[in-house]
Amino acid sequence: MIARRDLWRGIPWVGTAAIVIQDEPELLAVYVAEGAEIAVLDGDSYPIAHPWRGKRAWAEHGIVILSRPGDAYSVWLFWEGPRRQFAGWYLNLEEPLRRTPHGYDTRDHELDLWSEDGREWHFKDAEKMEQRVAEGVYTAEEAAAIEAEGARLHSEVSGGGGWWDDSWADWKPRAEWQPPQLPADWARRFESK
Repeated sequence: MIARRDLWRGIPWVGTAAIVIQDEPELLAVYVAEGAEIAVLDGDSYPIAHPWRGKRAWAEHGIVILSRPGDAYSVWLFWEGPRRQFAGWYLNLEEPLRRTPHGYDTRDHELDLWSEDGREWHFKDAEKMEQRVAEGVYTAEEAAAIEAEGARLHSEVSGGGGWWDDSWADWKPRAEWQPPQLPADWARRFESK
C-alpha cells in the first residue's frame, strides 16, 4: 500500500491510498480500489477548495494509474457499470512523479485528455485554465506550459496511440485485495527521493 499525494507548492493537499500492481524502473502501476481512503486538507495554504473535498473514499469502480519517470502526465484507466466494463483512457497532466517513503508525490495540472477508444482524444477542463490563473492556482507562465504540454501530448496520442499496452483495459484486481488506507502520517512533509 502506498500514498499518492497531490501537493500544492510543496505542501501536501490530497492523499489517495493505492495498491502497487507493478513497480519497475520504467513503470509504476497502482490501483485505487473502490473504498480506498482519500483525504483532502483544507486551510489557508490552498487557493481553492479541491473538487474531492468531503470525500473520504474512492466511491466508483477502482482505477489503474500508470506513471513513467519524467512524464508530465499519468495514464488513468476507468471502468463502469455492474459488469465493470472498460470506460476509457484518461491522461492526467501533472508534475512528474517524485518518490517518497510513503509512495509518490505529484501536482495535478487540471488539464486532461480523455478517450473511450484510445484513438479519438478530447480535452477536459481546458476552459478552466484562465480561471485558475485568476484564482492564483497557476501563474500565466505555468498555465501556458501546461497547455503546451497538453497540445504536444494530444498530437502524440492522436497520431498513433500511446506507449502503454492496451491489455491494461482487461486488467482485474485480485479478489482478496481490501480497500487500502493512508498511512497515519501521510501529510507529513519530507523531501522527495
